[in-house]
Amino acid sequence: MAEIISKIYKTKMGMKLLIRTGVIAAAYLLFLIISSMVINNTIQKVHQDLDLIAKINEEAHELTESLLNQETGQRGYNLTGEEKFLEPYFFGTDRYSSLAWGLKLNIRRFPSLTDPVNAMIESGFYWHNHYGSQQVIEQGHNMKVTNQSLAKGKESFDEFRSKAKTVYTETSLQREAKIKYISSLTSNYHILLILLSFFLFLTLIVMMLSAFKKVTEPILEVQNAIKEIAGGNFDYPLFDQKKSKDELSELVSSINIMRYQLHQKMNTTMLLAETDSLTGIFNRGFFDKELNKLMVNAHLYGGEFSLILIDIDHFKKFNDSYGHTEGDRALCHVTKLISEQTRYTDVFARYGGEEFAVLVTTPDAASLAEKLRKKIDETLLENYHITASFGISDFQIGEDAKSLINRADQALYEAKRKGRNRVEYVK
Repeated sequence: MAEIISKIYKTKMGMKLLIRTGVIAAAYLLFLIISSMVINNTIQKVHQDLDLIAKINEEAHELTESLLNQETGQRGYNLTGEEKFLEPYFFGTDRYSSLAWGLKLNIRRFPSLTDPVNAMIESGFYWHNHYGSQQVIEQGHNMKVTNQSLAKGKESFDEFRSKAKTVYTETSLQREAKIKYISSLTSNYHILLILLSFFLFLTLIVMMLSAFKKVTEPILEVQNAIKEIAGGNFDYPLFDQKKSKDELSELVSSINIMRYQLHQKMNTTMLLAETDSLTGIFNRGFFDKELNKLMVNAHLYGGEFSLILIDIDHFKKFNDSYGHTEGDRALCHVTKLISEQTRYTDVFARYGGEEFAVLVTTPDAASLAEKLRKKIDETLLENYHITASFGISDFQIGEDAKSLINRADQALYEAKRKGRNRVEYVK
């Protein structure tokens, strides 16, 4: 078994599988470490919150007790007039103020406790300022405290007790919520670990299947490619595995290079078949195919295009005077000038002899033809002054290629009849 494993991992594919498995294991361990630290830190903060909630609850009870001391002392003083009852009253007063300040500091971390606690504190201060302190002062000045004042004081104190109970309830709810949160967090963490382990198990299975696929798929591709190539189909789309550098991908790459080279040779052959050997532009065969495509598109989708026929003026006389070699130079000269002015959307082809054709899909065929005519007229070929005549026709829905070409040819004939080196347009 060890020998088999050793042989597997000596291959590039096996080593990749080993590295990926190691990366997944390391990532899983790293996740466990980080998630455990995060969970423990979160739980620790929640426990700190629980401690603080307990402290708030304790301080709320102490605050209630201090106000109760005030109320007991104040009530005893009012009933007996003995100053010994003022001792718990003043102690409760000082204690209440101190506890209220500390309680307000502690509730800053708990927005839901802010309003209830502040309401409780303010209710206690309200009782002290309006009833407790007032009645003590009145008693000290031998003024009789009215039953109405005592009743309202009792109502105010009862309201404080009610608000205090609200605080006790809210702190209990906060504590229960925090405990539930810890329980939920722990439970969810365990579920996450189970799901993650299951996911990693599936990932390893997928990796194994992927490795198996990478072994079988190239073999099948090579088999199919060889069959297609043997049958004469050199365009078979064998996938490229340049990014992968294992043993099978090298085999696939070699077959793919062979297929690509054959494909390029076929494309070169097709290009030569569609290109004029003298001028290097498209020939009549390619022009006919492009014209047919434009006509189909126009019939189906309403596209518009124009045909420009171009004929070099007095070309036969030029050939007779200067020879065919110079005539070929003149053809190449005119081809170069037209190629420089036409756009990538135009189809420029040698139509035959000294005649050229341009298929224009924009509505400015007339202005393009005039620009071409002027360029040819103004650009000498050494000592030769060459001109050309132009005939234009727009495609009309319903007509065939022959009709379109005939109308452009009529326009070209009209340009020659009117003296050549001009542009004529026939609708």
